[in-house]
Amino acid sequence: MIWGLILDIAIAWALAEYLGDGGFMTFIFAYVGIQALLLVVWLRNTILQWTFFKIAGRKRTAAFYADYFQQGDFPEPDEFESSAEEYLNRVADDETVKVDTRIKAAFLVAFIQYPVAMQKLADSLRLNLAMEDALESYKAGLANATRV
Repeated sequence: MIWGLILDIAIAWALAEYLGDGGFMTFIFAYVGIQALLLVVWLRNTILQWTFFKIAGRKRTAAFYADYFQQGDFPEPDEFESSAEEYLNRVADDETVKVDTRIKAAFLVAFIQYPVAMQKLADSLRLNLAMEDALESYKAGLANATRV
C-alpha cells in the first residue's frame, strides 16, 4: 500500500516537472488525475468481474464445488448451516468423518479464508456466495438420492 502511494507521488512529481513549471499546484493536479484514473480502472474491473460472476461464474463455481462435495463424500449439511465456512469447519473437526474428507474440508476452509487475508474482499464475497449455492445444490442432490 505504501509503495503504491510512493509510486503515485513519484509519477505525479515527474508529470508536474514534464508538463508544467514543476509547481505545487501542477503536482496536485497530476496526483489527483492519477487517482481519478485508478478509480476509473478499479470501477471498470469491478463491474466486469461482478457481471461475469452473475452471468456464468457463480453457476460454474457452485457446480464445481457441489461435485467436489459429492466426490469427496462429504457428510450432509445440517438443515440450517450458518455458512459454508462453518460447515467445512464442522466437517474438518468431526472425528467420525473419514480423514481424507476432513483434510479436504480443512483445505477448503483455508481456500475460503485466503482472499480475506489478501484483502480481496470482493473475491471472498463471490467465493462465499458460490460455496453457499454449492452447499444448497449438494444437499438437494443428497435429498433426491435418498428419495429414489
